[in-house]
Amino acid sequence: MALFAGLSAGLIVLAHASTAPTALGRAVFAVWILAGLACGGACALAARRGLFAIAVPRRRLVSALFCGAFVTAAMALVALATVLYGVALIVDASGLAGAPNGPFEATSVSVSLAYQHLVMLTAAALAAVTTRRGWPTATQA
Repeated sequence: MALFAGLSAGLIVLAHASTAPTALGRAVFAVWILAGLACGGACALAARRGLFAIAVPRRRLVSALFCGAFVTAAMALVALATVLYGVALIVDASGLAGAPNGPFEATSVSVSLAYQHLVMLTAAALAAVTTRRGWPTATQA
């Protein structure tokens, strides 16, 4: 996490120092994205390892599963709302949808929304798979 925080600070400094997209800026942005994915994966694996090392009563696991199912449904609804917002933005404010956005203004607002939507769909799909895998255990007597 500290490495990713440092990379984020460096990206912010570099983005504020440059007014136009450069090859270095885009490369730094790509490294930052990959570092974020690696950091997220490492955090997920570390949490999983820690959770498997402790004993948790079944009642609490079932309660956590129902909470997880609620969060999964909420994630899917937010992803749907983002799609509707993106479509409305393109239809109603095409100038804003095409405006430069993000670090180094390397992409447009609508493309940034599409990337965010892809991440949200991926997270919702992973959460749905996890919820589905836990469901048989929760419904056992």
